[in-house]
Amino acid sequence: MNLKKTCKTVFLLLLILTLFSTSVLPAFALSPSIAVSSLYTQSPYYTNLLNVELTGDMRKDLVAIAQSQLGYCEGNNSSQLAGTVAGDNNYVEYNKMLYNGQNVAWCGNFVSWCAAMANIPSTIIYRTGAAKPGNYSYSFRFFGKYALEGADFKGFLDLPIKGGAFIPSPGDLVFFSSSKATSNPESLNYKHVGIVESAKCVYSDDGKLAQMIITTIEGNTSDKVKRMTYEFTEDSNGRVYSGTYLGGFGIPAYGDGQPSYSCYDIGAYTTALKLNAASGDLVIKLQLALRLLAESNPKITSVPITGNYDYATYQAVKDYQDALGLEVDGSCGRQTWTSVRAKTIEATASVQSDYIMSGNTVLLYKGNGCESTLPEGCTEIAPYAFYQNDSLITLNVNRTLRTIQEGAFYGCALQNVIFLGNEDAFSLTISSKNEAFTTAKHTYKPTMFTITFDVNGNKTLVSCAEGSTPVFTGSTDRAADEYIYYFTGWDKPIVKATCDTTYTATYYSLPNVPVVVTGASQKQTVLRGEFLEFDVYLQSSPGVSSFCFNVDYIACLSDLSFINFTPAVDGVQFEQFDGIVKLSYEGETLPEGTIKVGTICFDVFSVSCYEPGETTDAQNDVVYLESSELQIVFSVIDGYIKTLGTKGTEYELPVICDLVSLALSNALQGDYDSDGSLTISDVTALLTILSDPNSQNGSYAGLTISDVTALLNLLSSK
Repeated sequence: MNLKKTCKTVFLLLLILTLFSTSVLPAFALSPSIAVSSLYTQSPYYTNLLNVELTGDMRKDLVAIAQSQLGYCEGNNSSQLAGTVAGDNNYVEYNKMLYNGQNVAWCGNFVSWCAAMANIPSTIIYRTGAAKPGNYSYSFRFFGKYALEGADFKGFLDLPIKGGAFIPSPGDLVFFSSSKATSNPESLNYKHVGIVESAKCVYSDDGKLAQMIITTIEGNTSDKVKRMTYEFTEDSNGRVYSGTYLGGFGIPAYGDGQPSYSCYDIGAYTTALKLNAASGDLVIKLQLALRLLAESNPKITSVPITGNYDYATYQAVKDYQDALGLEVDGSCGRQTWTSVRAKTIEATASVQSDYIMSGNTVLLYKGNGCESTLPEGCTEIAPYAFYQNDSLITLNVNRTLRTIQEGAFYGCALQNVIFLGNEDAFSLTISSKNEAFTTAKHTYKPTMFTITFDVNGNKTLVSCAEGSTPVFTGSTDRAADEYIYYFTGWDKPIVKATCDTTYTATYYSLPNVPVVVTGASQKQTVLRGEFLEFDVYLQSSPGVSSFCFNVDYIACLSDLSFINFTPAVDGVQFEQFDGIVKLSYEGETLPEGTIKVGTICFDVFSVSCYEPGETTDAQNDVVYLESSELQIVFSVIDGYIKTLGTKGTEYELPVICDLVSLALSNALQGDYDSDGSLTISDVTALLTILSDPNSQNGSYAGLTISDVTALLNLLSSK
């Protein structure tokens, strides 16, 4: 072996492996969804980006993309897009997506770029460079005329530290204005935007909410991508630095279990509650809160919701005070009430659902929408679970619900109850004080499922009520291509609908090739108890050593039943399916010409020329059954008719023979160029032989132009 050549080969292999190893992305790593500049690809921030592992959770993915860019600096010119040189002229990679690299203010472009890299659709986070949350077409579209479907917006005054009930979630957007927060956050003049990384409530020793800490990631802050932390107290007006205030939060409609949910707030303290000296709404709210907190803290005691500050409530408050390190006196004063309020807001805000559940029981509905659906599998609604909810108008009820406890809907604005199923599927026990539920309009809406019938990729969708059997009314015909298809049913039995289901049509296929097999033209008189014999012939070309074809009588299944096959050539095998007989052979080369392959024997069912049950005196009336290849005579005997028919009708009995395969022997007849195969070059070789009289001797003696025709026919049948 040449040593120099070997070394060169090894070097090339090592070079290829090195290039491959440096270009392959990390396992499960992000693949940029938008183009990036070559300068940016040399940046450590690009490496950070590639190492982000997308989870499919859009909130987490947006924050992770933003975190990967922390420290990126804007440049002074278009050659400084790597983010490693500190400048102050707004040249950043993030401006390429919407502004083709122009040096413009880039906080909005950074958010849009992160959303694109996280594969968040623009219908969830709109792509814009403006730091406007809404009202304009070029805004992020959280409110106003151009608002995205499902998007929401909350102001600074909606935070718990300001008496509200909204706690921002990671992945929400934060907007900053040039003026103080107001009760109408949509009216502020916004000038900056970032991404919420985290938010938490801090409580003082007495249980009072003392502070909120919100951490964000923002572009174009001190000319870089920067993490910012803002601390707000009860007295804060939203100011974050000179001339800039936190104005509000954009809540994208992430969906898939990722929306921002409200919390449960019992409201601000008004008056002290004492043993046997208080009753009404305030006591119910306190009892509801204790019931919720007891679910996550075993030191807190749940209490029956009665609306009376009875001994059980007194003792539960003492347990709470002891668990939280408060003064233990059993009375609910300002300190205890504020502590319960703060803990309840914190506990319920973290539940990513409108429902607080204990097993299959609804403890509390904390949503604020006008329509809601009970959780799947819910069996019970606890007392006062929907207490004084003035936003819920329509409730969808699943068939699993069995019990509605006393006062579950007390004070609720409910007007419509839609039972998802047939009326006989529901068995409800409804306790007292549930007038909002019992007097609401009740309607029953069977659960509908989408049943898909897939016929060769053409899908027919059928809406089917639960418990009903879907019916397909379309055609199952499948157009022939290189095969002929016969529908054999569906891939699974069609059953009553219990879920969305797809049924796929199945077929038996036969190759759609030229018919070179024929059945003999026959005329037979078939009497009761006798059989029809059908001879099958093959028009053999030179050199045929094997064949496989199907005799298809599927159209005659109502008239014929297969009995057996008798081969006329040794070695012919057969398989029988409903409506098809498959014949195959592999052995010695067959002689040229018409070869009788064998005989198929059918049992003939009764075919009448009279109405069912009708009798006739004629003993030998006949009906002719014909086709281009086959003619059968059926006799009607004994004067008794069993099946339908019309006297004198000629019945077609099509029996089709489809060739599946045809093989030539190794010693090919027609292999005139002796290359071991039969191709068009053999025609050229044969014409050369015919044009040279001296070559027509030995094995080529007697060849004529008819042999060219035979060879062409053989080639066309392959």
